Amino acid sequence: MEGLPHDCKVRTSSTDVRSIRLSRSRNALCSFSLSLSRQLGVCMNCAARLTNGTLDQGAGMLRDDIIDNGYALLCVSIPKSDVDVEIIEEEELLAEVMDG
Repeated sequence: MEGLPHDCKVRTSSTDVRSIRLSRSRNALCSFSLSLSRQLGVCMNCAARLTNGTLDQGAGMLRDDIIDNGYALLCVSIPKSDVDVEIIEEEELLAEVMDG
């Protein structure tokens, strides 16, 4: 339920999965990005793939079709449920954006 703490699993590599519990703060998700810069949702340094759950990404610059394909920018993502995300290279997200 929105506003209550959510369990978030973040895969940073094929063997590294970290779990955190957070509520409506996006800063905790940001901490998993190695090269986080401005937290504005435009640079793609915190690119991730959402594999389970729901994120509110209303403050970011990704198009709806990109979000619908499971991509996220962690710096502007607020969990709406328990979530599982996988950190990806920004090139993967950029390729998805350029295809559209």
